[in-house]
Amino acid sequence: MGYKCKYCGKVFENRRALAGHVSHCACNDNKKRNIATYKSVSQQSRRTYIEKHPEKYVKNAHIFHCKKCNKEYTLNLTDEEFKKGKYTKYCSLSCRNGHKVSAETKKKISESLVRNGNHYIAPNKIYKCKYCGKEFTIKDDGVKGRNFCSDTCREKCMEEEVYAKNQHGKGKSGWYKGIHCDSSWELAFVLYHMDNDIPIQRCKERRTYIFEGKTYKYYPDFCIGKEIIEIKVYKNKKWFAKEQQNKDIKVLNLKEITPYLKYAINKYGKDFTKLYEKK
Repeated sequence: MGYKCKYCGKVFENRRALAGHVSHCACNDNKKRNIATYKSVSQQSRRTYIEKHPEKYVKNAHIFHCKKCNKEYTLNLTDEEFKKGKYTKYCSLSCRNGHKVSAETKKKISESLVRNGNHYIAPNKIYKCKYCGKEFTIKDDGVKGRNFCSDTCREKCMEEEVYAKNQHGKGKSGWYKGIHCDSSWELAFVLYHMDNDIPIQRCKERRTYIFEGKTYKYYPDFCIGKEIIEIKVYKNKKWFAKEQQNKDIKVLNLKEITPYLKYAINKYGKDFTKLYEKK
């Protein structure tokens, strides 16, 4: 006694063989997997299934136009692939991966963007300043870039980033002929003035300033006669508040301190910090 498949009528010797057949029978439309997922089925069963479901396996020629260059190309697709859009939208891989831009795309870009320095920027888009948080829009004659609302904010932000980058280590400090120096820049400044017999001493006048509602005290670096000198290359928001509230103090930045550094290096060498007095 054999066991007959109710879908195709094929007879099997036992139930196990019948169960294995029913799970991928070509005539069984209710199975969870289609016959294409099984490699063990016979070629005849595969051909029978394809004849009954031509929309899934029979490929037809379809004509398309390339998304980039508008060139006409042909693809052989099944109806299912065509409906789901599972096909390339370009005529070739070189066209898809290339950097060529169509004239229509160039026109759209030129209409939507304006040239700002070396960049093209959307003029109507609202940007947020990286430093002060102010919202701004780009104009043809406005700020270069899209991160800062003004050149002042850009400069302040750059100075703070440089300052933060150098906070991991302190400058080489020490004593030279009774004057304490907090860095090699200060030592170069002291060396120049002492070598040229210009009286210089550490400033003993205490100054105050207010930052974010708190009062701070500090001592400027040096005094040369009645002039008070502060050497400051790296600046942050707190320093700008200090500078604005003590405008009588002369501040030397990197450009102004460079001649003193060159003097010290030319006369004493790159390791001029060895001139510090030993403990």
